[in-house]
Amino acid sequence: MSALATLRALAAGEAVASGLLGDCRLESGNVDAFGVEAVGDSFRRAPMVDAATAMAVEARGALAIFGATEAIVADLFGKTIGRLWRVGQAAPGMPEPAVAVAFDTDLRQARADVFIDPADHPGLDASALDRLMALGRGVIDDSTPEFRTFRARAFAVRAFGDGDIGCALFAIHALAVNPVRTPHLTFAAVHWDGAATRIIRDRVRPRLEHVRIVS
Repeated sequence: MSALATLRALAAGEAVASGLLGDCRLESGNVDAFGVEAVGDSFRRAPMVDAATAMAVEARGALAIFGATEAIVADLFGKTIGRLWRVGQAAPGMPEPAVAVAFDTDLRQARADVFIDPADHPGLDASALDRLMALGRGVIDDSTPEFRTFRARAFAVRAFGDGDIGCALFAIHALAVNPVRTPHLTFAAVHWDGAATRIIRDRVRPRLEHVRIVS
């Protein structure tokens, strides 16, 4: 079974052979799953609706599928999937009890930056850099109420393709626009094909949903 077929089957909630996943880690909406059973169970409980027809983008060592409202980005080791990010899942589950802490540990207080180091993305052609930077700006400049943030910074986690077609996964560090500026981490998957672009994002979680204090 190819890596793409494995990813589609997994996303649809179907059982896949453990040898095709390896020691896999899934990140989705601030909830992590480790290992074949936990990752498989996550998709069985909430399969990706259009997994079979989702658009695929492949490159050496990377694979992504884009549906109507969700995207999944995968790290590949040969035909084995080693790490997954699921972006845009409506209800990924409840994170472990935690209290958010400030992310800007270097005290730069950066207002809106996009960080892409080409050396980290061997599958990304230099012709795609300008477009990818513009898409990253679009991710952090989104002013819709659902996604509005304060002091957002986007970091390219995975990126591959060229000026004509490709995709990228951004980690977005930001403060939510709440009475209390709650720091949070979300992901956005972007895809470009000719003049067409698509951005799929995790929603910004309300403060009380993101931070729980238990006694």
